[in-house]
Amino acid sequence: MAKTKPQSPLQPRDIKLGHLSQDMAYMSRALRSHIRAMNNDVFADAEVSSGQIAILSIIEQNPGLSQNDLATAVVVRKSTLVKLVADLEADGLIERVRHKTDRRVNALSLTAAGEDKMAALRPLMAGHTDNILSCLDQAERATLMALLNRVLENISHRPGIPADE
Repeated sequence: MAKTKPQSPLQPRDIKLGHLSQDMAYMSRALRSHIRAMNNDVFADAEVSSGQIAILSIIEQNPGLSQNDLATAVVVRKSTLVKLVADLEADGLIERVRHKTDRRVNALSLTAAGEDKMAALRPLMAGHTDNILSCLDQAERATLMALLNRVLENISHRPGIPADE
């Protein structure tokens, strides 16, 4: 009996996705997986994780933001955020100040070192986004971002949305 040569593995472009090519859960998970792997390469020398970059970016845009509001914005559990914030504070990138009228609330802001870190990260972030979206022209990029923001707005107010880890 003659041995048959094993088939070479399929290339991703050769695999038919069928209905999954229209399934938001599958497509977002696949994109996230690829983007996270790319993040590791792009931000390896930055000494911050992509999650920390998101936190720094949101605090930069919203100085005085509470930790609860930050947890909602970055879609993480409050218990997870406590460690991330503590690490960023220990690194001297953010500071927590008790709210003036509600002592239970921490108001978050970037330190001078945090502002410097964001200034250094911004070009990396822009280049990374350009690389990810290189198959789209400027109008398509604007449309994609507008649509993603609309979907996010639509689902982020629904009860029971599990926080990401």
